[in-house]
Amino acid sequence: MTIFIIIYVIAFAINIIGALWYPDYNLSQLNLIASIVFTIGLGLIIIKLIYFDKTKWLFILLHVGFLSGILNYFAYRNLGLRGIATPLYIFFISPFFGFNYFFEVKFGMFSGMMSIIYLIALLSVLLLNFIKNLKQKAL
Repeated sequence: MTIFIIIYVIAFAINIIGALWYPDYNLSQLNLIASIVFTIGLGLIIIKLIYFDKTKWLFILLHVGFLSGILNYFAYRNLGLRGIATPLYIFFISPFFGFNYFFEVKFGMFSGMMSIIYLIALLSVLLLNFIKNLKQKAL
């Protein structure tokens, strides 16, 4: 878990400037690499937490990540939501912002895309947890 927190902090530190100043800031390959490493670390921590039956916090994390992407997507369209959505954007979307090196979309659309990633991760956790419970019942 400590390694994941370190990876998060590094990805956050590298991508926060680009996430806040895009499109005025040009993303580099370093931003992309930080996001890729963060995504791999997130996948590994998901697998580890499922293995050790620590899915409560994982569900909360993935739900908040999904909701932050959705809120930021709609906040881009409606300025009234930005006060709520900005802190969530900073903490849950900015570590992934290096992927915008490929997509080159505005932060609202990028947040919507990342909410889909969080939703896929959440559904994967549910599926893996279900399969693990089936295997335990079979034994």
